[in-house]
Amino acid sequence: MQPLRIVMVITKARWGGAQRHLFDLATALSQRGHSVEVWYGEAGPLSDKLQAEHIPTQQVPSLQRAIRLRNDVAALRALVRLLRRTKPDVVHLHSSKAGFTGALAARIAGVPRILFTAHNWAFAQPVHPMLKAAFWFLQGATLWLAHTTIAVSHATARAFRFPGSQSRVVVIRNALPPTFATSLLPRQQARTLLAERIGVDPQAGERWFFSLSELLPIKGIDVALEAFARLLRHHPQLRWRYLVAGSGSDEERLKALARHLGIASFVHFLGHIPDGSRLLRGVDIFVLPSRSEGLPYAFLEAVASGVPCVATSVGGIPEVAPPEVFLVPPSNPEVLAAALQEAASLPTRPALQETDATSFTAMVEATEALYR
Repeated sequence: MQPLRIVMVITKARWGGAQRHLFDLATALSQRGHSVEVWYGEAGPLSDKLQAEHIPTQQVPSLQRAIRLRNDVAALRALVRLLRRTKPDVVHLHSSKAGFTGALAARIAGVPRILFTAHNWAFAQPVHPMLKAAFWFLQGATLWLAHTTIAVSHATARAFRFPGSQSRVVVIRNALPPTFATSLLPRQQARTLLAERIGVDPQAGERWFFSLSELLPIKGIDVALEAFARLLRHHPQLRWRYLVAGSGSDEERLKALARHLGIASFVHFLGHIPDGSRLLRGVDIFVLPSRSEGLPYAFLEAVASGVPCVATSVGGIPEVAPPEVFLVPPSNPEVLAAALQEAASLPTRPALQETDATSFTAMVEATEALYR
C-alpha cells in the first residue's frame, strides 16, 4: 500500500480507552510506513507517549469537550486552517466533540477520506435530556459527514440508528497489541507496589477488588461502592479492600459516597496510575461496573492478565467475554455484590492468557483498508 499522510484527532490527550486505541493504531500505522500525526484539544499523557514514539502532535486548545459556541467556532476554524496547510490523505477522528468538529472541518478543507471511530456514544451518558438530544443530533451529523464510521463492537453499531447512516458503519473490534503481555508485572511485585500506595502489608492475606477506570458517572463506580458496602455488612469478618485507580470529575462525589456508606477505610482511591494495567496481576478480582461501554480496553487487559473478572453485560463485553467471566446487569448493586462474593470464593491463581497477535494485526489492517 502506498504510504499515506494520516491525521488523527481526539478531544482529550488523557489516557483512557479511546486514547489507548489511538496510540496503538497510530504507532502500528507509523511502523507500516505511513506518516501519522495526532492533534488534540486538552493536554495529557497521550501526547507524551506519542512523542516518545516519534509521532508528531499538535495541540488545538479551543477543541474542548464542553459545548461552548465560541470555543467550537474557534476549533472549527483552527482545524480547517491546519488541514488546508497539512493536506492529509486521511483524517481519522476519535471522541464525540473531535468527531463532529473534525468531520465538518475536514469536509470544508476537502480531505479525501474522513473516518470516525465510535468508542461509545455520548448520548448514552447519564446527562440532562436536552443535552442527550443535542449529542444524538451531533453524532448523527458526524456519521453523515464522515465517509465511514467504525464501531468497536456490534452492540455499539446497533445502539445508534440515525436515518440513512447504517450503510456507513462497519465493526472493527478493539484488540490488544502482542506487547501487552510483557508489560505485566509479576504478581508479587505488582502487589507490593499497590500495598505501598495504600499503606498495608502485601502478605496480610486480604482480597483486593480492583477497578481501573475514569471516575465518571457512566463508569458506575458508585454502584460498585454500594455493592462492596453490602459485602462488608453481610461479611464483616472478611478482609476485603476495594482499590480504584483513575481520576475524573466524579472523584469527590465517590469519596463522599464511600464515607456515607461507612466503607471509606476499606476503599482506596489511587488516582491516575500511568500504565496502571501492568499492576493487574497484583489484585484478586477485577471489577468493571459500567452503565455503558463500547469495548473497553480495561476489560480486555484484565481478561488477558488472567485475573478473575466481574463486569456488567453492556456494549461489546458479552461479545468477547470468556465463560469464566462473571457478567451482571448494570446499575444493580445487589446482583453485583453476589457476583463479587462468588468470585472472591475462588482460588486466586492469575494465569496469563495468550495475547492474540492475529486479532491486533487484523484490527490494524481492517482500519488501514478503509483509508483507501
